[in-house]
Order: sequence, then C-alpha cells, then structure tokens
Amino acid sequence: MDSRKIASALKDIVSEDYGSGDVTMAFTPDQSIKARIVSNSDGFISGLSEARALFILNDVKAETRLKDGARIRKGDTILLLEGSSRRIFSYSRSALNILGRMSGITTLTRKYVDLMEENRLKTRIMATRKTTPLFRVFEKKAVKLGGGLTHRMGLYDMILIKHDHLMMFGGDVAKAVTAAKKSRFKSRIEVEVDNIEDAITAAMSKPDVIMLDNMATTQVASVLKRLSDKGLRKGVKIEVSGGMNLTNVVDYARCGVDYISIGELTHSPKSLDYSLKVAV
Repeated sequence: MDSRKIASALKDIVSEDYGSGDVTMAFTPDQSIKARIVSNSDGFISGLSEARALFILNDVKAETRLKDGARIRKGDTILLLEGSSRRIFSYSRSALNILGRMSGITTLTRKYVDLMEENRLKTRIMATRKTTPLFRVFEKKAVKLGGGLTHRMGLYDMILIKHDHLMMFGGDVAKAVTAAKKSRFKSRIEVEVDNIEDAITAAMSKPDVIMLDNMATTQVASVLKRLSDKGLRKGVKIEVSGGMNLTNVVDYARCGVDYISIGELTHSPKSLDYSLKVAV
C-alpha cells in the first residue's frame, strides 16, 4: 500500500470520528502540550507506523524508539507526542483504536506462530478475508507482523474455488479446476473440498493448493496418506481450515499440512489496550 493510499485511509478513519468537528475542544483552551501513548497490555505492537503517520499528517510531532512487531510490556511508552492540545485530543482515539486493533491481531498471530516454532513444525499460519470492512489492509499487515501469511488480499489476486462455486459445475471438482486453468486470469488456483474422494480428484487436476475444509485430524491424515500412496502429494500444497484454535492447531499441523487458515486472527482478536497520558 503506497503512502498516498495510507494517507487517504487514515484521513477516512479520522473523519469518521471527527465529523463536523470536536465540540468539546470548541470551548476548551488550546495550548502546546506534551503527551505520550502508553501500553496497558503485554503483547506485540503493530499499527505504530500508522498511528505516528496519523499524528504527523495533522501537525503533531510523534516520536518512538519502537518498531512494529516488537514485544511490549504493560507500562511501556509507545509514542511521544508534542503539539496542539486540540489536535492531540481530537485525533488520539483514532490512533489508539488503530494501535489496539492491529496489535491485538499481531499478538494473537504470534501465539499461533510460536506454537509452530515451539513444536518444530513447518506449517504456516494464514489469515482469511474475514476482516473489518475498509480496514483489511491494516489487519493483513498486522498478521504479517505476527509472522503469519495473508492468504489472498481480495477476490482479485487468487482463484479460490469454494463449495458454492463447485455447485455451478455440478459438484465436479475436476471440471471446475480445468475451467480455472483455462481462465484468462493466470492466478494461483486453490480448491476447497470436504471429503477424501474430492481431495484425490482435486489433486489429480493439479491445482496449486487444496483446502481441506472442516475435516477432523483423522480425516486430514487419511487424505495426506492417500495422496502420498497415489503419488499425488508432490507439487500440491495442502491447507486446512474451519474450527482452528489454539488448542487444536498443533494436532492439525502434525498431520503434515502446509498451511492452516484461521478466521479468528482478524474477526475476533482481543485488542491491546493503550492510553494517552498528558503532561501540561
């Protein structure tokens, strides 16, 4: 995302909160102040560059010694601010919201990635498109900062043949994959299946990725064994999705899958808490 798009997105975020003006600051004296943003949580920070840019774009000096993706502790100073009290007060909530949301995603992603590393597993953790409208680019960035993969950013950058699409082909997996390969869009092709036979059919059609959707670990293990026995495992990446959480993700990874996609990363992370502290 280039700097102009970031600036435009930040402007929209501020505009949502600011509206026609901060009516509290309309009668509150404006003066030059110093302030700091402090973490009230332990975790991993992200959204720092966006929060800093938000203040700088609105003529507030913003400095930090931290970098996005760094581990933080409760009580850590995240940003040092200096400028108009009117501007700092009016824009701080938007900055805090960005920091809280993105840091929550990065921290949760890091928990999953750490589980893979602690168990010496090579499976990569991925996000999904279950994101907040108009905030996806920031949420996907937060996943990457936590060590995860973004999967696809949108409908435009990968062919993903899901169950609903297969219905348009009469449920014929091979026919759908063949049609995708003949498409004018030369994108990666992924196909979603929920049973062993469709997984085998899909592998014979050689998409780039086969997603095993809502399967138990025993089913996933059976799919991988059958594909290996038939010589179909090479060249095809295997992804699992559906019902993944911190208690079962290691079991799925131990089956030997390449990717695990987890909607929770972006649809329900717990935000980290930050506060603005002012020194007049």
